[in-house]
Amino acid sequence: MLKLWKKLPKGIKRKFANSWYELISRIDSGDDLAFMNHGFAPVEGKPEILDLAPKLEKHRYPIQHYHNLAATVEWTGKEAIEVSSGRGGGTSYVFDTFKPKSMIGIDLARTAVDYCNQTFQDRTGLSFKVGDAQNLPLEDACCDIMMNVESSLNYPDQDRFLAEVDRVLRPGGYFLLADYRSAKGMVSLRRRLEGLAYEVIRLEDISANIARALELDDPRKQEMLNRRVPALVRGLVAAFSFTGKAAREEIDRFQSGRKSYVFAVLRKPAA
Repeated sequence: MLKLWKKLPKGIKRKFANSWYELISRIDSGDDLAFMNHGFAPVEGKPEILDLAPKLEKHRYPIQHYHNLAATVEWTGKEAIEVSSGRGGGTSYVFDTFKPKSMIGIDLARTAVDYCNQTFQDRTGLSFKVGDAQNLPLEDACCDIMMNVESSLNYPDQDRFLAEVDRVLRPGGYFLLADYRSAKGMVSLRRRLEGLAYEVIRLEDISANIARALELDDPRKQEMLNRRVPALVRGLVAAFSFTGKAAREEIDRFQSGRKSYVFAVLRKPAA
């Protein structure tokens, strides 16, 4: 299934991905899919990095991924954006934990945005809107922090996305990115990031932490899959959510170096 996916034109991938996330939003009537990233875990033998409230414990590895990225900059008093915010789990966690002045989650899937605006309507300063990462519904120089977690790989025109990042970030603002690529694709991504001519605060390979999280989180995801997803489409959902066999294959890709996962914190030059 994933081999066929790789061969599809980018435009078709984009349309399918949007339909996919719309479907996921309809399947999950609770918060099982509030987070949809690979997760982050310390390498084997090291302690977890967070103490979490019991209601958040099931989301430990995806939350640690957001926390690890967000903790690199100061959010207090800042105006922030997450592009491709999905079901809003990461956006709301960052908003509650790091206390920016305001935060907007932007996503192409209208069903997900409607869910977020209803679920998080009690958070003053937190909002969600429908928008395309390649044509953000935002004014120029409107935010201090832009975050993008495990989504840019799906954008048909990644140069256009980075141009939008540069357009909406204020001078001195921060761009936080966490994403994976094939070995060849990672060379291209790093070259694109260098093309921004931003100050590199952090740029590191966290593939080992991602592989460890996929391993540790798989039992939870398999249980959720069996409980939430109709048997007819369970295999398809497992493949695209990296569960079971797909998780083991993804772990092998990271461990073998065929894929790598980068964590980047960049600062736009001050005016």
